Amino acid sequence: MKKLAVMIVTAVAWLFSCENTDYSDYDLPGDCGGKCEFVSDMNSFRDAVANSAAQFSNCICLEEGLLDGEITVSKTLNIIGRKDSSSMLKGISFYNAQNVLVSDITFQNISVNDSAMFISGSSVKIENVVFSNISAGSLFGGRGVVVSGKSSDVIFENVRIKKTDGTGLLIDGSHEISVISSTFSDCGFAGIWVQNSRETSGMLKVSDTVLNDNGAVSLQILGKTALMVSDSQINGVKKREINMEVVGDGIVVKNGMMTQSGSVSIKNLKVTGFERAGMIFDGGNGSALNGIVLENISITSENGQFGAVVQNGSEPAGFRNGIDVNTFTQNDKNLTSPLYLIETIQEM
Repeated sequence: MKKLAVMIVTAVAWLFSCENTDYSDYDLPGDCGGKCEFVSDMNSFRDAVANSAAQFSNCICLEEGLLDGEITVSKTLNIIGRKDSSSMLKGISFYNAQNVLVSDITFQNISVNDSAMFISGSSVKIENVVFSNISAGSLFGGRGVVVSGKSSDVIFENVRIKKTDGTGLLIDGSHEISVISSTFSDCGFAGIWVQNSRETSGMLKVSDTVLNDNGAVSLQILGKTALMVSDSQINGVKKREINMEVVGDGIVVKNGMMTQSGSVSIKNLKVTGFERAGMIFDGGNGSALNGIVLENISITSENGQFGAVVQNGSEPAGFRNGIDVNTFTQNDKNLTSPLYLIETIQEM
């Protein structure tokens, strides 16, 4: 009887403490039910991930400061930082984890052999997250986020990736990726890089997003991935010498998909400040690239050489009707040899 009374008192005390916990510094999603398990160091974080219980609705709140270490997640979780962005992680990976939310977390001033965040076979929403000053711990490192392995469905919303030694976002394989209201700035090799040699097609959707002063190329697709861009800007692409060729391009797409309807749709895009070409579409097989749809496009640059280039394929009818401003139209039409493209598959 005494033991039962102790258990009842403990349960009541726990309920009372939960009801009075202050979560005002956190933006808890509705499925947390107004409750969250606080973690303050990597050991408590690992324990919370391993033992997240129903009473916390799989919600983990990171307290202020850096959790020094790396963690792997393979289950449904809400990982939430403070709204003032003072909750920091060094590295996190997701394998076969479904319906994951990562919000209000900062990754900054870290050296990584591959990337600060790795995703495989998972569905993840990354919201209000910052990746900043990510340096390379290896030849191919220094990336913000890598999505690779088994197919994943990932949403980036209000994400800032800036000052990375390598690519800001590397997508390797067939994945469904949406980038919304985000920025990619000063990424050393590329802002967004997609490589897909699989038989199945991927999809990259970019909307209301800005890519600033990235190196070599702002956004590049190699292989079977469709591209949809809307209401976005590319402001500045740094000149890089690759294999004794100078590059510095806004958008590059090279695949055989561009003969198919819906393979490339770019609307309401401004491309400025590039060193070589605003956009390059390489069909690879000489066919008419009828799958490209352009609408309300502006292409300008003081140092650029080409605006919108179609190579190893022919322009579809009306291709240039969707380009409102292009000071390089004559250069585009006079081009007789394909421009050199970076086709090296990034290692991981």
